[in-house]
Amino acid sequence: MLNSTTNNSSTDKKDFEFYGYTSTNAWKILIILDELGLSFNYHHVDIINDEQFTEEFLKINPNNKIPVIIDNTVEPPITVIESGAILIYLAEKYGKLLPDNKTHPRERTEVLQWLAWQISTLGPYLGQLSYFGYYCETKIPIAIERYSKEARRMFKVLDGRLSTRPYVGW
Repeated sequence: MLNSTTNNSSTDKKDFEFYGYTSTNAWKILIILDELGLSFNYHHVDIINDEQFTEEFLKINPNNKIPVIIDNTVEPPITVIESGAILIYLAEKYGKLLPDNKTHPRERTEVLQWLAWQISTLGPYLGQLSYFGYYCETKIPIAIERYSKEARRMFKVLDGRLSTRPYVGW
């Protein structure tokens, strides 16, 4: 059973339902929900104890992954899965944090390419490092070395990008 809590003391229906866990992919969604000032109910999905495989959760996301949001501001509500898709959906819906393609195509492209970099490179490699370095019962030195080396390389890329601007995107 999913543990449902809310981001404030009220249990009234909010604009969004947010399903997550204490992971970087979920934190990205918490940050954008906060930045946009959106009301949401938070539903903790304990992925360590396999709650993402319950029949109840699989009805929400058949791919059994968090994060997930359900937008209750439209009828019928829209379910959005995958952190990158959620970020783009919310930024476009509210016209914030993602430049308009007609008036700022260069800036929009920069934001989207760095988002793609985070989704396809930074996030997965750091996830593998976390798994092999901390959670895997059998330590595999070559895997830890590989992901540690790649993490250091990615942080150099990130530091280089941030040395010329206050934000990664633009």
